[in-house]
Amino acid sequence: MRRETELAGQVREWTVDGFHEQLRAEGVTRAFAVYKDGEILLSHPGLRPLQAFLEQSPDFAQHEGVFIGREEGVPALFFAFVHSTRRGLSQGGLRFWKYDSLAAVIEDGLRLSQGMSRKNALAGLWWGGGKGIVTLPSRYGHPSELAQGSPERLRIFEAYGRFGASLGGVYYTAEDVGTKTYDMDAIFSQNRFATCISKELGGSGNPSVYTAIGVFRALQAAWMFLEKTDDLTGVRVAVQGAGNVGRPLIEQLDDAGAEVWVSDVVAGPLEEIKRERPRVHTMLLPQEEADRILGLDVDVIAPCARGAVINERTIPLVKARLICGGANNILSTDKDAEILHQRGIWFVPDFVCNRMGIVNCADEWSGHLDEDVRNAAELVYPATLEVLEAAREQRVTPLEAANAKADAEAARLHPILGHRGRRIIDHLIESGWHS
Repeated sequence: MRRETELAGQVREWTVDGFHEQLRAEGVTRAFAVYKDGEILLSHPGLRPLQAFLEQSPDFAQHEGVFIGREEGVPALFFAFVHSTRRGLSQGGLRFWKYDSLAAVIEDGLRLSQGMSRKNALAGLWWGGGKGIVTLPSRYGHPSELAQGSPERLRIFEAYGRFGASLGGVYYTAEDVGTKTYDMDAIFSQNRFATCISKELGGSGNPSVYTAIGVFRALQAAWMFLEKTDDLTGVRVAVQGAGNVGRPLIEQLDDAGAEVWVSDVVAGPLEEIKRERPRVHTMLLPQEEADRILGLDVDVIAPCARGAVINERTIPLVKARLICGGANNILSTDKDAEILHQRGIWFVPDFVCNRMGIVNCADEWSGHLDEDVRNAAELVYPATLEVLEAAREQRVTPLEAANAKADAEAARLHPILGHRGRRIIDHLIESGWHS
């Protein structure tokens, strides 16, 4: 056991650049860790620390596969996390972000991909859960520093497209934190397993507006649950993040008469909001103080930036009665849900309220109709009420109630494809995908 712990510790010590260099030194361009029949299979012996890390990780939930890739001349690593393909081939957003360690990448990918299994299942989509990650080159601090159309950005996402193509359809990607529609177009130029592509190419474009609509409807439903009204006039809401989802959510809240505070670590979006929405209170915060908005004396907190912002450090700061936001993995651990419950703070699980992004993109192959997505957004309201009422009746946290329903739905086999994703993974291994 001590040996396994030491091996797992190596993953926490590996920087992204250090792991990248090790793969390069060993001539590895593709690698995997696949779970099958109760054990983790590795593509290369050098991944033994990753196996130990997965076996000890509380975030590993018998994920079907973790796939890793790189290309010569491209300063980024590529990941595809496949949690479950029972309900269909895996689908979930592609995150482009800066990570301090390989462990941070793996933890994020594991949690996000399982969250996608639950999100897709609750949304009634016949897709399994997956997540992609492209690591931001270390010389940059934020994805926005790589501008649209820059040769390096285009090269990175075209290379990810080739990596995705090599996986044979077990993972379909979509837009997420740090990625844009033009990145999806670059991926789509290399494979057909991309969604959230531009309308000019037959896709549905940026899904963020629909994600924000879903979060807004969930917030209204939760307020109805608490106050017997979904009128948000005068309700004080603190939105963390003025990006793709935060911005349209702020606009809806302002139109509904709520008193809104918004924070960001970038000045530009806040300046635009202040010009266009003078009633909204803006807070420009340094990165190290980004969580200060969580302690405002408000009724609702809506995290719409990074995940894990509600944790043992920030929960004591929270004065709000309700947490409902667009960010993925808002809680740092599942234990945080119980702490919130004990403090009388209600929480709408993010995979319940922010599902409209994937609903918007998931079935682009069958043709996109805005009307269908808008109708689906209205279903977030009763779904939120159902989860909160089940939690109250069963005397459990909303997270427990949502997980139970989502996991039952995610376990159902696709009525036509069956467990095809498992067969694709088996084929990848047998055909020497990693060689």
